[in-house]
Amino acid sequence: LGLAQLERLDDLVAARRIIAGLYDEVVHDVPWITRQLVPQGYESSCWAYVCMIDEGVLGATWRDFRRKFVELGGDGLYSAWYPLHLEPTFRQMNFYGDAYRAPNFHPLYQGKVKSYQVGDCPVIERIQPTIAQFKTSFQSYEKAKQQAQVLADTVKYFGG
Repeated sequence: LGLAQLERLDDLVAARRIIAGLYDEVVHDVPWITRQLVPQGYESSCWAYVCMIDEGVLGATWRDFRRKFVELGGDGLYSAWYPLHLEPTFRQMNFYGDAYRAPNFHPLYQGKVKSYQVGDCPVIERIQPTIAQFKTSFQSYEKAKQQAQVLADTVKYFGG
């Protein structure tokens, strides 16, 4: 299955980029949405269309935005519900069901790996709650256009 997907990789990435372009058309001038920066000389595979919602400018929360997007027919948003270091596996050091499989118990680390706590990574902890990742893998272009229209309707609802 993986090899078959690799044979189609260029086409799959091209399709995702086209879909990301649909979203980009919707949000390019919205003052409370910051689009993902792809540095010059690089390309994104557009696994998802990633942006940040500025709740202060929007006047609502990310969850309010997501709720309205889903209400209007959106597929939902991908999100990292927690920064990686705060995911339960890391917080509890419960790797494969056993804390002793955590890196800090491995002889190479000799207990040097610390536990993970709120405040360890302040930048991602501040940014994570504002990240929205829109799906870019649809079975049809028509479905992708419909989702971009739902995003446009959501932006319009919030005054963007």
